[in-house]
Amino acid sequence: VVGKAAADETTTFTNDDKAFISGVLEGTASLTGLFDGALLAVEVEVEAAVVAETDNVTTIARGGLALGNRVSLLNADIIDWEVIAPVAGVVSTKLDLEADGGVRGGILLAAGAAVTATGFQASVDNTAGTVNGGVGHLHLTANAQTGASVFKIQHSVDGTTWVDLITFTSVPTITITAERIVVAAGTTVSRYLRAQYTLAGAGSVTTTIAFARG
Repeated sequence: VVGKAAADETTTFTNDDKAFISGVLEGTASLTGLFDGALLAVEVEVEAAVVAETDNVTTIARGGLALGNRVSLLNADIIDWEVIAPVAGVVSTKLDLEADGGVRGGILLAAGAAVTATGFQASVDNTAGTVNGGVGHLHLTANAQTGASVFKIQHSVDGTTWVDLITFTSVPTITITAERIVVAAGTTVSRYLRAQYTLAGAGSVTTTIAFARG
């Protein structure tokens, strides 16, 4: 994963050295792995995304799925997808992504958690609040719930009293989805964050939720 900002030159005739200001953000990601070939394998999902030609809500957890782990959040366009089949050796895959809106570093608030009732995950402490908004990702990877599910990211100044920061779109029964919501720049995000969920009916849903501060 590579995130960077353009450096726009502002050098004038009176400058002895070149001068720059920070420009627009951009980023890329490159993922490699072994070919699976199963009916619902990763490459099947990637091929469907290539055909759809839409931005993909992408959360990359290089350290694994665990609450509080650092992740990279990007709204990704697929720019290259390869299945590499050498004469000698194993079949592998390679996926290159371009980030629409740059790469944001964030934390996991729900890490592939299977939940069966209304509740919340443990909170994550940032040690201090921030004042520049951010972005939240929701991934719903399994859904056997008989009613609708609503997922939120909440924040708190003290870890006791909680306020909604992001409310994702209500998810109907058995629906698999992903969503990205941007919190406007200038918005205060308190020190503590947590994932909260309200489930109707019976069953279970498996979700990954992440947030990156601005």
